[in-house]
Amino acid sequence: MTIFYAHKHPIAWAALFEALHTAGWEVTRSWVVLTEKISRIGGCYRASLSSNVLLVCRPIKAPRRVVTLATVKRELKQRLSGWVKETESAGINAVDLIYGSFGPALEILSRYEQVLDHDGVPVTAAGVRNKRGHVVRKGVFQYAFDLLAELALNKIPKSQKDAYFVGRSLLEMRKRRRDSLPYKTARRLLKAAGLDETEATGPGGFLTVVGKRVKLTPFDRRQQKLFMATTLDRIHHAMTLVRRKAWPQLRAFLTSEAVTQDRDFWPIVNALCWLYPGHHPDRQVLEVLSIRQYMYRPPRPRRANRVGMGLTQSHPIITI
Repeated sequence: MTIFYAHKHPIAWAALFEALHTAGWEVTRSWVVLTEKISRIGGCYRASLSSNVLLVCRPIKAPRRVVTLATVKRELKQRLSGWVKETESAGINAVDLIYGSFGPALEILSRYEQVLDHDGVPVTAAGVRNKRGHVVRKGVFQYAFDLLAELALNKIPKSQKDAYFVGRSLLEMRKRRRDSLPYKTARRLLKAAGLDETEATGPGGFLTVVGKRVKLTPFDRRQQKLFMATTLDRIHHAMTLVRRKAWPQLRAFLTSEAVTQDRDFWPIVNALCWLYPGHHPDRQVLEVLSIRQYMYRPPRPRRANRVGMGLTQSHPIITI
């Protein structure tokens, strides 16, 4: 049996898994398939998915065993490291790749009857949430997202000191399940990245000190002090244009030399998409911005095939 499915919320995927599990089916393989045009009207102004996940399901035959969470996390790491390279090489954008990772997670979950943590407590697919919808106990899907975040940090060049610091901070906040860091931890990360504490926490800086803790400054609060000196500054400027829904100005900025000549711009945008937690308000803005990478590509020159006009097949026609 094959299933085409797409959804952004882990609870929806967990419901699908429970239905398959109850009916006696297991997911043996999955692929992310591009099924929608990215430049469609609905996908232009919001972070909607442009692909579906193809799930290959087979009846469960052999009895399955109970395993520990450590075993599942180890298998997830092995599966996702190769899956990310394969999916990226197929041209799947960063947003669809995030939510396409539900497929490999279901493959591994389907192999076992139950997953237990180190205390013997069963680990569900979507985790346990409180009344506000926040995760109070991680599920297998959240561990998959954490592994994607670790892979994303490796995509940010260390030469981009401020962006690399933001990535390290977001990864640390994921582990602690907090939206801020202790002041000592932030100072240690700043020193490791080679950044000046005064500039980072000063006017227009990317850090805000709140008591004994440090938060990342919201991008729209940095707008008046941005000097476009770093790639992170340019990303925050583009995010501000997305928040304002200034689409013509955004297109002009993303097609300008400030962005097209910056090789680190889109890799850092995609990495931050993976690093920000799903409930963070900046995540939605980053997803909308990330999709623009495939919408604003310069058109490829068409090639003529009419020899009678003095043009050969290798002679490009310039289009304006």
